[in-house]
Amino acid sequence: MGTDAAIFRTMGKQTAMRTDQYNSRWLNDPAFVRAQLIPDSSERNDDKLYFFFREKSADSPLSPGVYSRIGRICLNDDGGHCCLVNNVPDVFIQQTQDTKNPVIYAVFSASGPSPRPGTCPGGTFTPSMKSTKDYPDEVINFMRAHPLMYHAVYPTHRQPLVVRTNVNYRFTTVAVDQVDAADGRYEVLFLGTDRGTVQKVIVLPRDDMETEELMLEEIEVFKVPAPIKTMTISSKR
Repeated sequence: MGTDAAIFRTMGKQTAMRTDQYNSRWLNDPAFVRAQLIPDSSERNDDKLYFFFREKSADSPLSPGVYSRIGRICLNDDGGHCCLVNNVPDVFIQQTQDTKNPVIYAVFSASGPSPRPGTCPGGTFTPSMKSTKDYPDEVINFMRAHPLMYHAVYPTHRQPLVVRTNVNYRFTTVAVDQVDAADGRYEVLFLGTDRGTVQKVIVLPRDDMETEELMLEEIEVFKVPAPIKTMTISSKR
């Protein structure tokens, strides 16, 4: 919607919702790749929808880098109540000789931030809360101001599985198959390129933190080179 990037929910029985408008902390010129429902546990209220996308860094606007992001949303999120409402149950004003400086007494309700950001209402860790509208304003405000996790999430081996440098193509898509061999089960990567080929690659562990890639074959899919945009594994073939 112009300069306003958003994630909307407008279908189903729940109230229509969207991410914060014009909030670069949440979404900053994103390019979405995929959305996928991934359950957290056997409790359905823990289910989350994951958004895979890349976006510009909001920390250095003069020379923004592009980051790979994974956004996570509770499927049963109802949003919060209006912030800063009903936080102070009662106030008493004690007048003094100086009418411009009365003494103010107030009763406050405080919270941790609990539940911890990232937990869904009615799930494993918050069984007594049926909706995010039950969350304290402190928790809602913290989530709005701190959408990024404190630590980055690294790959399993803290490095890419397959790297190509000084080549005249780019990888465009990936599909993974599991193959049983005499010495165990291996994951075979099928890597599509922008020149219409598919590389069939297996990644072998060398030690705890090191891996070694082995390209089994490269298949030329199209007679006229064209980018491969999507692939699906055929278990029958």
